[in-house]
Amino acid sequence: MGQDNSKAQPKQKPLSMEEALLELRMSSKRFEFESKKAAKEKEQQIRKAKDALKKNNEEGARYKNS
Repeated sequence: MGQDNSKAQPKQKPLSMEEALLELRMSSKRFEFESKKAAKEKEQQIRKAKDALKKNNEEGARYKNS
């Protein structure tokens, strides 16, 4: 009651099979890229923590590893 439906967004037409496949491929590539980036960042953090431990900086190692 009292809702104005004239401001509602128009419904999008359903994707064709080719468009859906293209979107899935693009998403897959994006997820792969983000996964590789996260793995690289993880390795950097581990390396920084090891360097901090070598310098007898346990607190710094904990900070880098969290």
